[in-house]
Order: sequence, then structure tokens, then C-alpha cells
Amino acid sequence: MLHFSAPEPYILWLTGAGMLIALVAWLPLALKKLPLSLPIICIGIGAAVFSIPAVTLRPMPLDYPDITERFTEFVVIIALMGAGLKLDRSFSWRRWGVTWRLLIVTMPISIVAITAIGGWGLGLALGGGAAAGREPGADRSRAGRRCAGGAAQDGRGR
Repeated sequence: MLHFSAPEPYILWLTGAGMLIALVAWLPLALKKLPLSLPIICIGIGAAVFSIPAVTLRPMPLDYPDITERFTEFVVIIALMGAGLKLDRSFSWRRWGVTWRLLIVTMPISIVAITAIGGWGLGLALGGGAAAGREPGADRSRAGRRCAGGAAQDGRGR
């Protein structure tokens, strides 16, 4: 009878990174004719992995606020870089008409709608980051946070 031991975390990280690189390289080619995108597939894979009973890690953003903040910043930077690399049209006011409408009309409407949903629908504090005067990377140990129940939390999610 063979006995298998758990692989080292380093090997798991390398395997995951390799699979992610292969996914990013090949999946868009395979999904060209389907109404799916790479982010939808990645969310599905994440849901499948974290629904396996043997996986004990539960990625709860409120439990790890610093990691969550850094990771979301990283994801936004990568997404903006990817969007910027896909811009292949030369600049002219006429060619960028749709883009200007998105920026001037759709973006403010989306910001107001998300703020309304977060503030009134979910009971989140409106403008909490601006009111605290917090800069990225500043010490959050003194700045209190509010959770959905209204109880104050420190920077470590307590």
C-alpha cells in the first residue's frame, strides 16, 4: 500500500502559479467563441477549490484586512494595465467618442449607484476613507473601522 504525504507549500505555490500562467496564456484562445471570460473561469475555479472539504483555508476578507487591501490594489493595477495594453486605436475625439461617454456619463452613474447600494442597502459607512484622511500604507492601528453591526474594529479585524 502506498502512503502519500502532503506536498510542501512551496511546491503547491509553484504548481498554482504554473497553472495560472498556462490558464492566462491558453484559455482566452479556447474561449473566443464562447460567452465566457477568463475572470469568470477563475471565479469558478476558486469556488470549486474552496468548496472542497479538505481545504481548510477560508479566505475571509474581514479576517485579513491588510492582505485583502494589498491584494485588491494589485488586482486593480493588473486589470488597468491589461486594459491599457488592449487600447489599439489612435487618439482622435471622434474615435474615442464611446470612451468619453463611458467616462463622463456611465462612470459617475456607477459610482453613485454603488455608493447608494453600499450606504443604504448594506449599511456601510459612506466616505469612510476620505473622512479618516488615510493615506495608502498609513498605520491603521489607531483608525477604527465599522463592521455591518456597527461595532468598531481595529486594523486587525477585531
